[in-house]
Amino acid sequence: MTVIPPRFPLNVYDELLFHLDQPSSPLVQHMEVRLTPQLSADQLQAAIMAAVQEHPIMQVAMAAYSPTDSQFFWQYNEPLQEAPLTIKTADNEDDITRLRDEFYSGAISLVEAPPFRCLLIQVGEDESILMLKVSSVASDSVGLKLFLYGILTHYNNPQAPRSVKNFLTIRNQHHNLSEQSDGLKAIGKLLEALSATLKPATRIAATGQEGNTGVGIAPIVFNAAQTKALNVQAATCTGLSSQVLAALHLAVEKWNQAHQQKTGYISFIHPVNIRQEPWQESIASNLSVWVNISSQTKDRHNAAELLALMQQQTEQLLDESVLHLLVDLAQEVRRLPAWMRQIVPGLLPLTGGRLSSTAVVGTLEPLARLRSEHLNVKEWLFSPPCKMPTGVSLGAMVYDHRLHLALRYHQQQFTQEDAWAFAEMLLDALPHTA
Repeated sequence: MTVIPPRFPLNVYDELLFHLDQPSSPLVQHMEVRLTPQLSADQLQAAIMAAVQEHPIMQVAMAAYSPTDSQFFWQYNEPLQEAPLTIKTADNEDDITRLRDEFYSGAISLVEAPPFRCLLIQVGEDESILMLKVSSVASDSVGLKLFLYGILTHYNNPQAPRSVKNFLTIRNQHHNLSEQSDGLKAIGKLLEALSATLKPATRIAATGQEGNTGVGIAPIVFNAAQTKALNVQAATCTGLSSQVLAALHLAVEKWNQAHQQKTGYISFIHPVNIRQEPWQESIASNLSVWVNISSQTKDRHNAAELLALMQQQTEQLLDESVLHLLVDLAQEVRRLPAWMRQIVPGLLPLTGGRLSSTAVVGTLEPLARLRSEHLNVKEWLFSPPCKMPTGVSLGAMVYDHRLHLALRYHQQQFTQEDAWAFAEMLLDALPHTA
């Protein structure tokens, strides 16, 4: 069981996403697994409750606040009494698609605990799909992966020991400015970063109906041979990120050309995990900084050179000194007056969305096959949140030597048919970045 205080502050990443979250375009993390044999609902309920004890962020709600507050808090009132689990049945992939899209289109209110939801879809007589969503204000995709892994572990072995962790010690490890940090220098770097962010990023040509709400998710799973051919079988997270980012740059350009839309500066938001100690890979929380990975038109003339550029940018961002600077810069944002921190998201429509990017791209470290006598995980998919005007996100991970991609799109961005057409362009580009 993990120790948790009754009240503790949102960290800077929680707070930035809190101001961006909107019921009409909710910021929720998506993760799902397809398994055999079918899961027992009662056993799954118990496994979720066991995992919740190890990940206390999954038991909190927002404390009462005023929009003028300069600090916001999480509130822990009492242990969760029942897991937020819904059970549905599906006869075919169309049923699964409909249930998935409905599930991930719904917002999660933070007024009451918990900040996550579970959907169990029983498929036929042999398979189950377990879908999880969590408010991005509460946890990043790495945290959701840890939570899901905990659920599966406790389902597989209800007697599995529960480790004791100090949640706030782990959570706050990277959220204190270095004593040697030069505040003025950090502010200068922040202004430099903002100037790049304010540069208008190319939009992906939209084909959806304006005014539509909700999202769709297109899952793509490669077999082991296909994954090996793409040279990502033993890929690190950095290597996978570079390949997927490069392929998506090429796909965006090709898509826009096909829709008579100019493509110049492409910028992708890329969450970077700042957990650096092994013991930090133990709690669900927001411990990622969001950075931009970009290319100009001239960078996309040669796929190999584009891949090299993506590798250069991702490796620079994972440099320890750069990670510390990024954390410092995020802290400098928090020092802005409360009214300014809250008004920045509201400026998006007035600035043509220049504070957002072309798309959001997330990658997770490769996962080995879950060793279990009782469970066979056939697929493991995830995608980061997206909201208009950035209407596309892509999640990529390798599970059991197989590449898994999930393309999430806002209904204003694509129709379902066009989302798959865009996905085909991405798949066509992937071999060129291998």
